[in-house]
Amino acid sequence: MQTRTYGELIDLIQSLIGAGTMLGDEYLKIANFINRRYSEAYNTSPSWARYIVGSEERILYSILSSGLTADDAHSNSYYYFLGNDSNGNAVYKSRNTHSTNHFIFYYVISNNKWRLGKIPTSDLTVDSSGVVTYTNITTLSIADDANASSPLEVSSWTNQGGVTGTLKLTSKRIVLYDDAEGNDINEFIRIHRKRAFLNNSAIEYDFFADVDGANVLNVVNTNDSKVFVTYKIPLTLFTIAVSDPVVAADFIDGGTVNGAANRALAVPLEFFNYMAHASYADFLRLEGKREEAQVEEAVARGYLNTELEKIDIRSNNNQVTRRFSTYVNRQSR
Repeated sequence: MQTRTYGELIDLIQSLIGAGTMLGDEYLKIANFINRRYSEAYNTSPSWARYIVGSEERILYSILSSGLTADDAHSNSYYYFLGNDSNGNAVYKSRNTHSTNHFIFYYVISNNKWRLGKIPTSDLTVDSSGVVTYTNITTLSIADDANASSPLEVSSWTNQGGVTGTLKLTSKRIVLYDDAEGNDINEFIRIHRKRAFLNNSAIEYDFFADVDGANVLNVVNTNDSKVFVTYKIPLTLFTIAVSDPVVAADFIDGGTVNGAANRALAVPLEFFNYMAHASYADFLRLEGKREEAQVEEAVARGYLNTELEKIDIRSNNNQVTRRFSTYVNRQSR
């Protein structure tokens, strides 16, 4: 997608101010205004093409383990259905990735009880048919109930090998904001059972978001370990390198090494004019020129509304995010 440079943005704001070279602190204030307005523009819509990812496969976690306070505490984590062992019993794997991974499994060899333990990564295999094989198990906690059909049905657990605390397993159906499977997620938009927006229709799930992620409702198959998420990636604000103390050369053309790096930063074209005029409006308020700032704010909003209008038009036929409500499409026409 098209971009302009941070140097061009600084130059435009400086031109709007009508100043020559300003003080380093003044440029730094403008940099703060730019980040504030960048964040504001990003948050006006879930459908900015630059930040949306459509129907990406993500792990659906089904168990939350908590309560153990010894060993390495990595057992306190979310777990997902990895597959069945050779006896047809479910194996759940922790989201944590270490040299030893944590698992919940049903141990037929000893007492037919569910266990939580850790297994070296090199000693775990999943074959082409999805059968899980594991060796060199270190058990952390054993179910007191024999033959429970699910680890979630176990009433109590007995710790092993010096592990302390009280193990608790909670049923979940959650997609996490942060996962090694892909980008971090800033905002969940839609969740489907299968890959959506191709040739076939796919079941779409309702969900609610909490501090950890999106809790998926009414999952078709309790052993499903994947869903397909349409989401918005997080915004990365501009990181400006400055001298100590900050100097104008950190921002102007032909300045310091910092200045060259700062000015080369890519600025999304769709936000460029809005950030310039909105940051100028903030600068005017800083100078106590509130009426002029209000006029400039309206100019900035005009640029942003134009970009939102483009999204609004596309959304009439866009199945990725459906039609959504914005300031623009609520206006009387």
